[in-house]
Amino acid sequence: NRYSRLSKLQAFVLRQQIVRAVKALGLKDPVFFYPHAEYCCSLAAEMKDRGFDLVHICMDYEIPDHLEHVRLSDITFAIPEAAFLELQRLFGDKIRKLPQFAAPNSLDRERGHAPASQTIAISEIPTPRLVYLGNVEGRVNLEIVKQVLELHPEWHFVSFGSANLLVQPNWHVLPWVPQDCWAGLLAADGAIGFLPYDCSDPKNLHCVPLKLFDYFALGLPVVGTPITYLREFPELMYLGNTAKELSDAIRLALEEPKDSPKRRKRLLVAAEHSIDNLSRILSPLLAEEGEFRFMLRKSNKG
Repeated sequence: NRYSRLSKLQAFVLRQQIVRAVKALGLKDPVFFYPHAEYCCSLAAEMKDRGFDLVHICMDYEIPDHLEHVRLSDITFAIPEAAFLELQRLFGDKIRKLPQFAAPNSLDRERGHAPASQTIAISEIPTPRLVYLGNVEGRVNLEIVKQVLELHPEWHFVSFGSANLLVQPNWHVLPWVPQDCWAGLLAADGAIGFLPYDCSDPKNLHCVPLKLFDYFALGLPVVGTPITYLREFPELMYLGNTAKELSDAIRLALEEPKDSPKRRKRLLVAAEHSIDNLSRILSPLLAEEGEFRFMLRKSNKG
């Protein structure tokens, strides 16, 4: 992608591969979905030249990164509310709102098991555990985490894949494990989902974290800083904007009864946002767009 000619060649080769697959599968009126990765603009342009309808998925808040992708698209689905409102202001009805979608229906899927070494590692971490399913760099407010851990040395923060950036004795970093292993890792008493995002960064403030639905899929109490999206679930979340407020929220989450109806409600929210339900949401939107495109082509021919 650093070299214009090679980037165009790459897009051309990818387009050929996709078109061959479309023909082999016998797809009728296929639609090309694409995010805002570096190479996607040139590839989307190639697909448009071949007559494909283009659907752009806007998953992030950084509007400038999306503008050229939106211009190319026939329709853009925006997930963050702030991105939806701004893009709709710029492009009108071309922009549609799409709910975040997570893993397959967690109410039905089978659970995996963490590797033995991983299970031993997490079993040695004392409870309560504040679990962040990911690498903390770029998202987490490290200062507020540090303050919480200093206020409560009896609480243990668990993250994956990155270094212990604060060198705190009650911060534990584990190697990454597949998604179907998380249930085993989070099933222990005293585990809560922790989302201490840095709200001073607009990218974080307006993000829609997949982690939330991973926690909800297990019915876990979830504590976080008040990013915009978390405010949509006031009854199911425990929020705090400072170390003191977060500490109070964590205490309430840890005191939540195991038979609390909130746990079942979290499972249902996770199921609603499952990929299993995505086609139900997309079908009427794409059908509407398809009818519009058909009428446009017909009028152009006329």
